[in-house]
Amino acid sequence: MIETNRRSMAPSLTLTGVWVAFTTAEAPYTALRNVTLAVTGGEWLAIVGPNGGGKSTLARVMAGLCPVSRGNIACDVPVAFVWQNPDAQIVGDTVREDIQFGLEATGAAASDMDSIVRDVLAQVGLNVAPDTPTAALSGGQQQLLATASSLALQPALIVFDEATSMLDPAARVRVLEAAKRLHNGGTTIVWMTQWLEELAYADRVIALADGAIAYEGDPRAFLYGDDPPETDATNSSLTDCMSPCERLGFEVPFTVRLTRELLRLGAQFSPLPMDPEQWARCLESR
Repeated sequence: MIETNRRSMAPSLTLTGVWVAFTTAEAPYTALRNVTLAVTGGEWLAIVGPNGGGKSTLARVMAGLCPVSRGNIACDVPVAFVWQNPDAQIVGDTVREDIQFGLEATGAAASDMDSIVRDVLAQVGLNVAPDTPTAALSGGQQQLLATASSLALQPALIVFDEATSMLDPAARVRVLEAAKRLHNGGTTIVWMTQWLEELAYADRVIALADGAIAYEGDPRAFLYGDDPPETDATNSSLTDCMSPCERLGFEVPFTVRLTRELLRLGAQFSPLPMDPEQWARCLESR
């Protein structure tokens, strides 16, 4: 069985003063600007930003797939990468072949492969036969397979580069729940996304703007405002002031907009919901 990693307070991946610049036909382009961050073992770090804000470049730097122009990277754990488009990652004709491809490259024993395939499929919740053709999988199932194939390599940290951006809502939930299961088992998750509802899964959020870190902190504070009160529903600083996500030009999730309107009317929420699932739990508790 694939063993999950124990949570640790020590940084497992650190970037210090990282710059990434590319030469294009038009002009030099700077994708990352002086990025310094540390990923703590066992955490779920969400990284948000607009298109062209540097998310994908940062994801590839963290996974060791993109060289840096300046700065330092320190990483003492195995890192896996899940691409935005699973077609860029899936190489096998069947589910079994795709998972075994990476295992063969690492020299895994042939006698162990069947049990590893079954184990990682179960861990990500992909309920298909190992001999299922990869071409027969839905987009969401292909993304689960890409996650399972990465997990088979026993990484301590998995970087998801907007892994739900091409999926329908139901498939998005399945991929998120798979990542949540891995995180609950101790795997460190770095989650690149444009969907701010997905911050509900995160321990910490970093917002990128023009390749630089514009915000780092608590996901709920990012959506509602710094140090949001949990029970004082009439606090004007929460209902009237702009949150960090608004100041940076992000679209506020519907759940947050609805909650703020109800707060103005005197409703109370504890904790403040960040996605529809948390909203439903608030209603159930009333």
